Amino acid sequence: MQKKSLSWSVMACAVAGALALSGCTGSGADSDAAVEQKLHFGFSAEAPALIAGADQGASGMMMNSLLHRGLVAYDEKGEVEPALAAEFEQVAANEYRFVLREGLTFHDGSPVTLDNVKATYKYYADPGNGAAFATAFANIDSIEEGADGEFTIKLKQNNGVFLENLADPNTPILPDSALNKSVDNVIGAGPFTLGEKVTGVGLTVEHFDGYYESGEVALDEIQITYYKDSAARVNSLLGGDVDIIDYVPWESFAQIEDASGFSLTSKDGPGNQMHFNTNVAPWDNPKVRQAVAYAIDREAIVNSVFYGNAKPIYGVAVEEGSEYDIPEATAMWEYNPEKAKKLLAEAGYPNGFSSTMLGTSQYEFSQDITISVQSDLKEIGINLELELTDFPTMVEKLGACDYATNGGGAVVSPVTDPSYLLSYVTGKFIYHPCGYENDELTGLLQSGLAAETDEERLADYKKAFQIIQEEAPFVQLAQRGQAFGVSDKVKGFEMLPGFKVSMSGLNFTNVTVQ
Repeated sequence: MQKKSLSWSVMACAVAGALALSGCTGSGADSDAAVEQKLHFGFSAEAPALIAGADQGASGMMMNSLLHRGLVAYDEKGEVEPALAAEFEQVAANEYRFVLREGLTFHDGSPVTLDNVKATYKYYADPGNGAAFATAFANIDSIEEGADGEFTIKLKQNNGVFLENLADPNTPILPDSALNKSVDNVIGAGPFTLGEKVTGVGLTVEHFDGYYESGEVALDEIQITYYKDSAARVNSLLGGDVDIIDYVPWESFAQIEDASGFSLTSKDGPGNQMHFNTNVAPWDNPKVRQAVAYAIDREAIVNSVFYGNAKPIYGVAVEEGSEYDIPEATAMWEYNPEKAKKLLAEAGYPNGFSSTMLGTSQYEFSQDITISVQSDLKEIGINLELELTDFPTMVEKLGACDYATNGGGAVVSPVTDPSYLLSYVTGKFIYHPCGYENDELTGLLQSGLAAETDEERLADYKKAFQIIQEEAPFVQLAQRGQAFGVSDKVKGFEMLPGFKVSMSGLNFTNVTVQ
């Protein structure tokens, strides 16, 4: 397929005029776009330079969902399905069989081989490379080749969510050239290839004819325009400049639902949290962290930040109605400022103290949460000076442990099993509190993940929940509803459920524009 050039002047005009619904002509007035199957997407963040295996937030997840694929992936219901592997099965507690599709290529034309699978997973397994699921890949004991594209992955110990780890868009199969943290990881085997990219404005991705289900992907091109301002993003949709937007601000849910020719697609999604650099006093003191857990008014966050479109978290987020939806997980703390003050006094800070809190101004809701937390903590004597940056800068500072506390943290995971908490208590994940390690807690979460019976798994997780309650290395705040705004001429788009909503870019393969 020939490359198409972007109308950058139109895109720039759309960004500039969205706040006023002014007269740039976008997809709403371009009938040829529908014939051409060109989707105009108003995106909430600038695409980062992609780092192999790393979790780079929602923007990185979106780009990986478009450009890359792993052996397996998630379908529109959030179930694991074949991807680069034509078939797969679990043949034993710690053994999985795959068959690699024939004739696969990366975007640069090089073949996708079993050697790429081995090299990619070996790279992810090295904790020094910063892969989000380094522990899961380090648990691979062997990859053994069979006949006709068949191979077997054996694990050192059982991992009840191994297939989910492989399905995560941040852990795709990559060419050798991408296995380097200094390389922009844009050459994949996904449904779209990277076209033109203009810093601060947007980019295009174009249909990849070599994709294993190329014939089932209707879109020729997705033109992505950055709208960091939430009001501008909404106006770009309602004004016809784009066909779909992500991160609909919560105050605009009803506006889009009520608008003729548009719909709101919403799911319970990721959560938000505060966490601490335990290398920095007084955040190395568990009683100080517990005081924070009791001091924050989560209901106020739900109502003032999310306009009621969220659920407070008083412990750790678990799947509603699951065997883990128990008080040990969901009722660790409560809103109790007096108890918070008592804990501070016991920690040696009866008059409080001053510190700093990192956050991001790029997402208005995240900024508002940080301000709400600052206000609540001031009531118990903790005075926090805010450092609000754009999202990439916040991620960089988190990775460098250049913060005291962070109010812009997210609760995200491709799995609903409590083993997702491993990333928050050990490893290189950006929301793992710097300096915090607890071998007993890590061991219990790993043991629960590897357990052969539900009873053993639940027993381990209950003990882990107790340690989290006592040590409060992070404080989860609220699980938010998350939504896309969609023009009625866009058909086939569905959001993935729960923590997987940030992976909804996987479903652009099902979209048509009418």
